[in-house]
Amino acid sequence: IFGDAHKGVWIPSGADDATPNGPEFNNDFHVYFFEEVPATKTYNFAVDPVPFSDVFPNWFREEEEEENFLDTDIVLAFPSQDESVHPSFHKFTRKFAENNDNFLTSFFFSIG
Repeated sequence: IFGDAHKGVWIPSGADDATPNGPEFNNDFHVYFFEEVPATKTYNFAVDPVPFSDVFPNWFREEEEEENFLDTDIVLAFPSQDESVHPSFHKFTRKFAENNDNFLTSFFFSIG
């Protein structure tokens, strides 16, 4: 994906090295889920998937920004309903959304 036309809701700071200032790797993806998804439980989200306008079998579309999110992206926004079956990534999304330095440090540590 290249160019400013592909800057979107989950990477508002640039998607690739074809943007004028290049990409900016940061916590914007986590901030989006923390600030823009009002539901706090998966069952509430299933009934009212705001801010997404279309829900398909394995992705969600946000029409205003013309962006698609995979269902695996959405799982980051909510606590697990049963951690013995599925881990909860929500606690990390919250921490990463609140602190970009924490996100960057954790990310690079995890791949190091």
